[in-house]
Amino acid sequence: MVLLILGVIWAVYGFTWWRARDEVRPGRSVVSFNQHLHALGRTMGAAPIERSAPLRSVGAPLPVSSAAARRRRRDVLFGLVAAAGATLLLALAAGGTFVALHLLVDLALTGYVALLVRARRIAEERRAKVVLLPMHVEDHEQYALSRSGS
Repeated sequence: MVLLILGVIWAVYGFTWWRARDEVRPGRSVVSFNQHLHALGRTMGAAPIERSAPLRSVGAPLPVSSAAARRRRRDVLFGLVAAAGATLLLALAAGGTFVALHLLVDLALTGYVALLVRARRIAEERRAKVVLLPMHVEDHEQYALSRSGS
């Protein structure tokens, strides 16, 4: 029974690892970069390409899209829920150390859910506080003229 549960846990972990590995395959990014570079060369001719963003230093974190962050949070939450369920079954079947392990996983799950709730509250608070100021057309034209140096 215990081996079956461990096998299911490893299968779920292996599937999520395989799925994540497919999304971040370095060969695909190189091919994609080459395709984009080729398309730029066709459209821009021999004109030099300006850099619109500063170069990142080595080891700096990559910018993460909100969809990727949401997917990562969901995967972590499902992983913790699966671990809590598996350790509950192990605690009921074997007892002993697995009870303490189950309590530890429950504590981690509770803490993670509390952090998610806190992050959502902060995001909602930011959305509520940000107010776009109305801009008149004349002000916008004056701003555009002052930015262009005219």
